[in-house]
Amino acid sequence: MTLTARSSRRNSWLLLAPMALLLIAAVLANAGISLTPNARAMTDSVVVTATVSSDLSVADQCASSGTMAIAVALGTHADGTCAINFGSTNDSSVTLQAGSSAGAFFASGFADEGATCANLSAVDEAGLKVVSVGANVTKAAAWTCALGAAGNNATTSYMGVPDAFTNVCVTGVVGTALTCTLGVGVFEAGSNLAPGGYAGTLNLNVIA
Repeated sequence: MTLTARSSRRNSWLLLAPMALLLIAAVLANAGISLTPNARAMTDSVVVTATVSSDLSVADQCASSGTMAIAVALGTHADGTCAINFGSTNDSSVTLQAGSSAGAFFASGFADEGATCANLSAVDEAGLKVVSVGANVTKAAAWTCALGAAGNNATTSYMGVPDAFTNVCVTGVVGTALTCTLGVGVFEAGSNLAPGGYAGTLNLNVIA
């Protein structure tokens, strides 16, 4: 009988133990003490930057260090041509412009062609033409004259060399080796031009 009484008391404690634990937990919670371990964290942030280069490019491909040579022939037309590479590293809409300093392109001897889209003839004069365009390049809308192949003076392709920058070629793709070939022509009417060299500077500009 003694063993039976002890067993009964032990079983009663086992039944009451969960209720006691719940009561203790409730008291601790009401006191602001949490039985759940705190979740701890450390935060940081990284700023990511992407830099896009914005480079316009223009470079002549003349055979002789930026020189366009013209072999003038008495009483006829002659020209020189040079491919111009231009473009941008990040802009697909780029325009090549050409012009000269104010006044006649050649300081003396050859006057600028006075008409828009003409052949060179009759007087000692000079003009600028677009010879050809490469892939993805077209003549600018402002350059209304036809293309004029090297040596050709029959397609009304010349304008006088403009004093101010004038649009000559445009592109619609990204790249720095897009090609527009320009030509400068002269007509020597046989009026006994002084021998020697005549020089003019064709200025190039690229805008996006």
